[in-house]
Amino acid sequence: MGHCHTGGEMDHIADLRDEHGLLAYAQVGDGPPLLLMQDLFMPLDSLDEDALGARLLEDMGSFATVVVFDRRGIGFSDPITDSSRSIVDVWAEDVARVIEGVAGRPATVFGMGLMSGRTALRIAQLRPDLVEHLLLMNVGMGGRDSGAPTADMVLANVDGESDFDFIDMVAPSRAHDPAVRRQRERAGRRGANAADARRMWSAFMAEPPLEGLEAISVPTTMLLRPDLALRSRVSSALAVVGAIPGAELVELSGADVYPFDGDVDEVVQAVADVLDVSAKGSQSSAFVALLFTDIVDSTQMARQVGDVQWRGLIDVHDSATTRLVGRHGGTVVKQTGDGVLATFEMPSRALRAANALRAELADLNLPVRIGVHAAEIERRGDDISGVGVNLAARVMGTARGNEVLVSAALPLIVAGSEFTFSPRGPHQLKGIDTPQELFALDPPAPT
Repeated sequence: MGHCHTGGEMDHIADLRDEHGLLAYAQVGDGPPLLLMQDLFMPLDSLDEDALGARLLEDMGSFATVVVFDRRGIGFSDPITDSSRSIVDVWAEDVARVIEGVAGRPATVFGMGLMSGRTALRIAQLRPDLVEHLLLMNVGMGGRDSGAPTADMVLANVDGESDFDFIDMVAPSRAHDPAVRRQRERAGRRGANAADARRMWSAFMAEPPLEGLEAISVPTTMLLRPDLALRSRVSSALAVVGAIPGAELVELSGADVYPFDGDVDEVVQAVADVLDVSAKGSQSSAFVALLFTDIVDSTQMARQVGDVQWRGLIDVHDSATTRLVGRHGGTVVKQTGDGVLATFEMPSRALRAANALRAELADLNLPVRIGVHAAEIERRGDDISGVGVNLAARVMGTARGNEVLVSAALPLIVAGSEFTFSPRGPHQLKGIDTPQELFALDPPAPT
């Protein structure tokens, strides 16, 4: 290994040189080795160009040595010279080279999406001795998902001759952000030129679906976002889990394919659980009221009004939520793209803030759905986690436009106060075993 390149927030990008040529890689953090493979043609240095990608690296680096590398044909690594071999086998060989030459011991292999996921499955088949744990995210059986773009559509997109919206399919929570679009487009062009990308995509699409998954013997965990836009990918990922003996399924929130989009903190915690270590900043627990908001039909609204006006609407929402949450004694934990997560020490304050938000944003023709729940949470630095956070998000997701839904605990806690509620009956919420009774918070009576 030798020559170094600058690499953004990564210390540097280094070269692994062996009889097969050169592979570019970078390391972040300290701990058990975690090999993270970017998908498609995204080069390794694109990961920390993005705020959420940089946070993913930083937080996972708090408990693991994260190794990111460019497969052959991508980024700084050498091109593929033997077109007669299976391209997935070539990339699996690259994984083995990095584990042996950089990690120096078996590693957790983190594959995601299409090419990365397929390569992770293949290395577990070919070299199980190098795989401490197989960690997959939204990875299917192979072949084209129903509803996904055809090979011709993708290749036309590679050539710049298609209107197919790849970002909207794989990262819907960030598709409205023109900066994210520009960053992904630049990174894709930097990772491989159009001719090389076309050759690699054609070779990959010619691969038959993987067989023999039942023979995979390494511990396997699938992180799955069940709300993916590609519904067939969900069933295909479940088929992978069913085929690999002892594979575990962990459901995450959101509809984004990759770990650096959507709720990054949830992904980091899931990875820490797989490695059986503590995630960054794990601190004390507390009992709080949780408030989630979400702009109704945000994707459709963004398309209708355009990027500039949509950014203005997001700013209006964020400004109103920050001001009204603070006025009612709460704390904004984070913006979620089209909404906000906030905590309050007292449920009554959360409910007053919810009513105020509903009224003000409705006056601005910006309908939101709001969910409120009270639960014990874990504080992790400036962030929070726990089953209660997920339940609060599911409650919010069930609400209609301009509706505030609350869990069954809230009416009992504030009984005798100024609040009234209308029952909405039991709901089976994703990721929650038993049906939950939900109630709608009635608007305050006119004064």
